[in-house]
Amino acid sequence: MTAKEEKLAAASRAGKPAVRLPLLKQLGPGLIAGAADDDPSGIATYSQAGAQFGYGMLWSVLFTLPLMIGIQIVSARIGRVTGQGLAANIRQHYPKSLLYAVISLLLVANTINIAADLGAMAAACNCSSEARRASISSRSRWFRSDCRSSFPFPGTRRS
Repeated sequence: MTAKEEKLAAASRAGKPAVRLPLLKQLGPGLIAGAADDDPSGIATYSQAGAQFGYGMLWSVLFTLPLMIGIQIVSARIGRVTGQGLAANIRQHYPKSLLYAVISLLLVANTINIAADLGAMAAACNCSSEARRASISSRSRWFRSDCRSSFPFPGTRRS
């Protein structure tokens, strides 16, 4: 805890009006956590959804955004009041079996998320390497009008 945060905590315990923290201190790690959702699998999913549905699914933002904000606020307030994370709070107030179930689900979800990230990065690399090969082949002296029959790429058929 910094000196300013200690003054703030002491003032709030004494019943005095609290001193305001600077804006970046108020935002804290939530700003980083909120911005961290732009991972490769997320960007691939958003791109595919945008290409398939356009603005057709934009109505769902009106429903889901307040729910996401509510979850973030509740989680932040629990952490701020108790000074502990969700796992420590679950451990203190609920049976250990529930804690182990939540941690197991988190482990599975994170494993799937990492696999999706790796898959999205591999797909992006595959697309860029095919585009590079097509660009190189179009400039070569062996180029024919039909690149697919001359230079087979993964997923293309030979004629």
